[in-house]
Formats: sequence, structure tokens, C-alpha cells
Amino acid sequence: MKWVELAHDFNSPLMRHMIWTKSFFRYYKEHGLPIPKWGIRSEKNNISYICVPETWGSAHVAFAKKLREDIFVLRRLINYTNLVAEEKCDFTRQVFESDLSRKRSDELLGYLTKSAEMQSRIYALGTALPLLDFQDWSFIETNLKEYLKSKTDRAEEYFHTLTVPSEDSFSIDEQKDMLRMLDKHKSKRLWRILDDNNASVALEKVKEEFPRFYNDLKAHTKKYAWVYYVYSGPLFKEEDFLELIKSHLDSDPKEKLIEIEEEKARLIAEKERIIAELKPDEFNEELMRISGTVIWAKPRRKDYQSLTYYHLIEGLYKEIARRLGVSRNQILSAPFHWIEKGLRTGKIDVNKLNQIYDFHIAIPKGDKVEILYGDAARRFAKNIECPKEDFDEVDEIKGSVACPGNAEGIVRIINIPADMGKMEKGDILVSAATTPSIVSAMHKASAIITDEGGITCHAAIVSREMQTPCVIGTKFATKILKDGDRVSVDAYSGLVRRIKN
Repeated sequence: MKWVELAHDFNSPLMRHMIWTKSFFRYYKEHGLPIPKWGIRSEKNNISYICVPETWGSAHVAFAKKLREDIFVLRRLINYTNLVAEEKCDFTRQVFESDLSRKRSDELLGYLTKSAEMQSRIYALGTALPLLDFQDWSFIETNLKEYLKSKTDRAEEYFHTLTVPSEDSFSIDEQKDMLRMLDKHKSKRLWRILDDNNASVALEKVKEEFPRFYNDLKAHTKKYAWVYYVYSGPLFKEEDFLELIKSHLDSDPKEKLIEIEEEKARLIAEKERIIAELKPDEFNEELMRISGTVIWAKPRRKDYQSLTYYHLIEGLYKEIARRLGVSRNQILSAPFHWIEKGLRTGKIDVNKLNQIYDFHIAIPKGDKVEILYGDAARRFAKNIECPKEDFDEVDEIKGSVACPGNAEGIVRIINIPADMGKMEKGDILVSAATTPSIVSAMHKASAIITDEGGITCHAAIVSREMQTPCVIGTKFATKILKDGDRVSVDAYSGLVRRIKN
């Protein structure tokens, strides 16, 4: 059994790794599918997803067979996943809004156990979508492209249209509310303050000169701070939303709102026109109708989970950390049974928590999740197969088109929020895999390039929402390109070329 490194992610703590790894045990119960073996390798919360590929392949083949027999399984799965996720959010919200300082330790443990079980179930339901289209495994993309190529010479154009979600994401909801706020407070002086100053300075000036706008900004922040929380924050603050606002100052907010709604209506009408033109059979018609929804549904599920992580970490875990006298990183690095023992005895091994934070591996073992740390983790890591390539003299990179267009600019490698300070408007954002936590930088980009991802990845979805040229799945862009490189991006053919002086 060979473990292989397949993907990367950031700012993800052990608390999530235990839940995520355990979720695959539910595959047979939830989907009637073989159980794939997935784990996580973590170094200070920067992670690699590791897998036994043949087990993922077996699950993919079984799920693809099920969908060929009944393509409507996908729609039922998406609706059910959203229902379960909403129930989970309601539960964690109630926990978050309660006075946890007055709860007994056994009550806190009860909340922790129930929330982990619910979160694990959402992962089990939700990860079935990337099971279909991830790296070398493809179902929706392959089947839809093959059908369109058999029916029209506009296959690529139609594929792009059909795979753009018609439903609004939470980030689109946030953007539209932001535009309404800007339209309400439209002022040349306010625009100048926002445009001429960094976010921190602008915030102080806004407080003093535009108190009504500032109060609306505070309300907006309270409502949407969690949208970019992902696995463990940090929460978006007023300054962060001001940074997002700066990307909208070059257009009239009311006109932008009208443009968003008109584009959505145009998209829906164009999808219907394509379906009417091609006259597909039942399978392919549903494939055409569901493809955009599938692409919307993956981040929708992750957004629900972002909200629940916000509730749990900023509420429940904060209270547990206070009782045990440990830091945020330390409590998020604690296995559940350590927390249980710690609340019972008042003691927890801080040295071991620090070791886990520094480096650990979560893998399935029987029907449990095993956490390796220290020397045991390092021994295991030596046997993980990682892709090795020679990148000397590589000046052209090939990937898949997520959003068509052309751009040229300076490369900035952006993986985590701490990287965003180097991003200037018009730069080319290059990332292993984008996440909502770096969306402010994405708004500045003239093009986006990622190592990883298929048509359901975050970069593909956000680039289409922003109409920013995007090439995904290059595998090695972050290893080939460096900050300061000048590149041209052809997001019609999926080619990225380094421009030499």
C-alpha cells in the first residue's frame, strides 16, 4: 500500500484533520461506495493531502457507474448535503451564542463530540463531488466535453457557459451587499480616502469623517466575517473588507449590481438556448443542467463548514483553551480524547501539543484515525511518494482553462493571507491552490494560475465570478515560477510562458 502526495492546502489544524480523515469511513453507508484511503501530512498547519490512489480510483469508478445508471443522484446528493449542512450551522450557532463559560465540562465535550460527528458526515457527503473530477479522475468534465464535441463545433464555448454556476455563492452575496453599501454612501471624498490610503489609515479617516458608512461597514463585517474564515481564520476585519472595497472603486456600484444581475439572467437564458439547440437525451440534458450546480455546490458546502468552524473555534475551542490554559494553536492541535482527559483532570501535555502542531500525520487505521507526531511521523513521511520533476530551463507551463482570456504581468506567489501584502493590482497571482482567505489578492490579479484543481476548485469558480483569466492544474507553477518573473497567460489554450528580458 503506497501513500502518494496529491494536493496541498493551508492553515488547516489537527482538529479538522481528524474529522476529515474519519469522514471517508462513511462512504459505504452514505453512498454505497468503496472506502478510499486518505490522510493528511501537516507542518505548522500547512498540509499535503495523501492518498492510496487505487482506493480513490475504485471509489471513482463505482460512483461513475452509479451516475450512468441514474444521473439524478447528483442533484439529490447536493440538495441533501445542503440540508445537513444547514442543520449543522444551526446547531453550532446555538453553541456559539450560548454562555459557554457557565457550561460544565461534560456539556462542552457533548458539543464537541456532536459537532465533530456532524462535520464528518458533511465531509462524507460533500467530498463525493471532487471524487468525480479530481486530477486524473474525471466524470462530469469528460462526459460533458465528449457530448458537446459530438454535437457542435462550439464545444469549448458551450462547456464554459454550462459550467458557470447560475446560483449565487456566499461571496457573491457579500459582494452585492458591499456594492449596495457603496451606492448608499457614494461620495468623491470617501472614494479618495479609500483609494489614496492603506486600509488601516483609511479606516481611521472613515471613522472620523463618515460615521454612518463606518457603522454600515461594522454591520457588514459582523454579517460576513466568517465567509473567508475557511478552516481556522483569521476572521475578516473592517480593514480587510475595506481592502476588498478598493477593488470596486473603478466602477459605479449601482451599475456593477445591474451588470451582475444582467449577466446572471443572460447566463441562464444562454444555457437554456444551448439545451434547446442540442436537443440532448435525458442523461446529457441533466448533465448539462447539473454541471454548473456541481461547481457551485462544492464551495457552498465548504462555506457552510467555514461558518461552523468559525462558531466552534471562536466559541467552544476558545473556552476549552481558556480552561486548560493553552494557546489557540495548541488546543486546535489536541486530539479529542486528550481534550476529554484534560477537561477531567485540568492537565494537558503542552509539549506534545507543540510537537503535533510542528509536524503530524493523520491516517486511517482500522476504523480509527491514527495521529502520528514526532519521530513516528517523520519515519512515516519518508515513505510518502512525492512528485519530483526537473524544472531547469522550463519556461512554458500547460494547464486547464478555468476562465478564458489573456494577460501579462508580474508573478506573485500567494498561498496564505500573510503573502498578500506583495500583491499589486495587475499582478499575476500564482498559488498551489487558492482559498477564500486570499480573495482580496485575487481581486487585484490580472490572471490566476494554480498548481492544482479541476473545474470544481476555488480558483475556477472565483475566476469565473470575477471574469479573470485563469489556468488551473498546472501541477508545478509555484515551483517553476518565482516572485518577480514576468509571464504571459493564454487562458484560451491553457499556456503560461515566462518572458525573458
